Amino acid sequence: MDNASYHSRRQERVPVRFRKKQAIQDWLSSKELIFEVKETKSELLEKVKNVKERYQSYVTDEMAKQSGIEVLRLPPD
Repeated sequence: MDNASYHSRRQERVPVRFRKKQAIQDWLSSKELIFEVKETKSELLEKVKNVKERYQSYVTDEMAKQSGIEVLRLPPD
């Protein structure tokens, strides 16, 4: 599968720097990840960075998996 934007839509958005601190805390809570309320936004984003690979899946990959198909993605040019 190529890297067209419609093939690369994520199932869920992982928090990034411009998100509000509360949104990052909510995301961490939804994943049952432990954090302290007093932690800074940078510290929270570091926690996200350490686990984000577990939560980055593509819509098309999940659809294919339900049909027993494995998707192989081409490297970018």
